[in-house]
Amino acid sequence: MPWIDGVYVNAKVWHALHAAEKLAKHRPVNVLFIGPSGAGKTDTARAFAAEHDMSLVFVNVPLIRDPEELYGTREARSGRTTFELSEFSEAVVRGNCVIVLDELNRAEPWILNGILPILDFRRATTVHGIHVVVGKNVIFVATMNIGLSYFGTFQSDAALVNRFEITARLDWPPQQAEVMILQKRVGISSDAATRIVATMRELRKKLAGTIEEGLLSPRTSLAIANVVHLGGLGVREAFEVVFSDSVPPEARREATDIINTTNGVLSWDDEGEGNNE
Repeated sequence: MPWIDGVYVNAKVWHALHAAEKLAKHRPVNVLFIGPSGAGKTDTARAFAAEHDMSLVFVNVPLIRDPEELYGTREARSGRTTFELSEFSEAVVRGNCVIVLDELNRAEPWILNGILPILDFRRATTVHGIHVVVGKNVIFVATMNIGLSYFGTFQSDAALVNRFEITARLDWPPQQAEVMILQKRVGISSDAATRIVATMRELRKKLAGTIEEGLLSPRTSLAIANVVHLGGLGVREAFEVVFSDSVPPEARREATDIINTTNGVLSWDDEGEGNNE
């Protein structure tokens, strides 16, 4: 299995990142990660930066309300206004970094106009008279959740998408890898991790398309594992407090049956304690 700094990636993503790392030695590279929520798009970029000893700058793109914000802020000093470069701008100029443009397709369209110049052939922009030029060994990684279940997104402009020379889809990991992720990230036992993942995979198979996709993601598996390992609950109890009440009423009975099949029936006693029957 391909792993990068403790993070699982599929073979295609591993090869895409290997190519990006080689290309970045010659010129800046734009990489686009697409895939469902919880597939590890942001974490994979973080792990790649750590493994290659590159600095990491995370930009939550939907929070930007003015293109200028990305590059810096105006400040009043000694009776005059100056423009102070942001961490993003400083990292871009310095180089040897991975810049994560997270949830890029949630950005307002006019915000993207301020990003495009550093992603295209120019690799530079000018803000308030300051020239920001992309340095050496810089990889821009944009992430996008794409699909009808994601609200607040904008249709991706062809001019934007065409600037990404490498596109890789990250999907939820296979069963064995997901078990290992829970063990590596949380420290949970093999038996508990296996039960959590087996249950989640059955829920994904039976409830796909009927409940919100993110609720079935590996993030939920990790949350359940943490409640078991650090919160002291059993696996069945953890599913109840993490997952069950988030399921829409029309799917709750089927979800409960699936969880009970793998983990036993849960009843809460008068002391408020959960018991597997």
